[in-house]
Amino acid sequence: PALRPSAASYIYFRGAIAWAALSQNVALSVMMSTKDSITPLKIIGLAAVVNIVGDALLCVWPLQLGCTGAAAATAFATLLSSGFMVRALKKKNILPDIKMPTKKQFADLMEFTGPLFAITITRLFGFINMQRTAMKLGVQHLAAYQLSINVVIFFLLFGEPLSQLSQTELPSLIDKGDSSSIKATLKSVLLLGALGSLGVGAIAGMLLYFG
Repeated sequence: PALRPSAASYIYFRGAIAWAALSQNVALSVMMSTKDSITPLKIIGLAAVVNIVGDALLCVWPLQLGCTGAAAATAFATLLSSGFMVRALKKKNILPDIKMPTKKQFADLMEFTGPLFAITITRLFGFINMQRTAMKLGVQHLAAYQLSINVVIFFLLFGEPLSQLSQTELPSLIDKGDSSSIKATLKSVLLLGALGSLGVGAIAGMLLYFG
């Protein structure tokens, strides 16, 4: 109960701009499919700076709004980055018209995204269930859970570039039937993944051990 007001204010702000966050992710995937990783890097970097400055102004000084200020700063940064992503798509002349899909388009979309949606919902259900259980155990257990989940997210973020790399490079190679290039790309991705996981794991382990 003590955490409910702060958590509610954060959820209200983040929920209000959920559409912008989704638009940003879609635009990011489209930009990556064109093999343009520099433009998203600049936009996300700018949004991160805006978020940090917003946190300082709204949470620390002068307003000191706490969780509400943090949520507002994140919401503004998300709206900003989403707008720049859409602008980048428009400059590349690949910004699609927003309209209702036909039945065939919807069926084709669900054929591919249906299983992915099921996987996402399953993961989300698992995270929500774990958090609800941690909340029932008290504030200390909830704080420990939050720390642990942050470590998990830390690892997941390092795997995202490799996922984007695979999704960008492999489809065209598969369409061409270039088996040698496919194997070489997979080998490179797996090697990068193994080295990255070892490096990130070692750093995270040392941070946890030495505090």
